[in-house]
Amino acid sequence: MMRKLTDPESARFDEMFKVATDNGEAICGLVNSKNRMGGYTGNTGFIFEKALNRATLMFSGASDPDYTGQAAAAYCAYCTDAGRGDRNIADFCSSLIKSYRR
Repeated sequence: MMRKLTDPESARFDEMFKVATDNGEAICGLVNSKNRMGGYTGNTGFIFEKALNRATLMFSGASDPDYTGQAAAAYCAYCTDAGRGDRNIADFCSSLIKSYRR
């Protein structure tokens, strides 16, 4: 995941936890790192799916080749339960999961 951040050395990880998924274990959490202007962007959600060797940053959208409907739905399904996870993404979870399951 560090290769996906503009300034990986500035990364601050928070609220990390392990979950069991249909594909095995995953790590969920929040990361805050500096952007190109040198300012922190604010916490954003991420999921690392061990079996798929896939890390997805939820803010990245089209700039991250690992960001797909499937990855976003996995984040929603496994990382936003019990009030944890990125609140900005959680608002869109029902539509993300619904669109992936079609």
